Amino acid sequence: MEGLQYFSLGDFPLQSGVTLRGTTLAFRTYGALNAARNNAILIQTFCARTIVMPGTTDLYFRVRDTSSRCNRCRTPELRQIPSSWGHAARRGTNPVDHAFIDHALGELLTCD
Repeated sequence: MEGLQYFSLGDFPLQSGVTLRGTTLAFRTYGALNAARNNAILIQTFCARTIVMPGTTDLYFRVRDTSSRCNRCRTPELRQIPSSWGHAARRGTNPVDHAFIDHALGELLTCD
């Protein structure tokens, strides 16, 4: 098995009419192709842009601990929720925290 390899598809149009900007295909290979080159199997997976959002005052998911986990994602972005509500900031109880989280989610869900 080789490590993860990447192939840039660029802007990739979907049948729905939406275009995924800057699309990259990640893949692994196992074994080798035979002489007829007919032993390849494609297994689909999905990897998405990730925004990790710990609260600045969260004592359960601390910023330093959460940021160290970002290296598990291919395209992580760390955004601290500027809240005095600690762990509750993630629940969106406070309107300011809720707006911060909604804005980030909106960015993730916008393809164009």
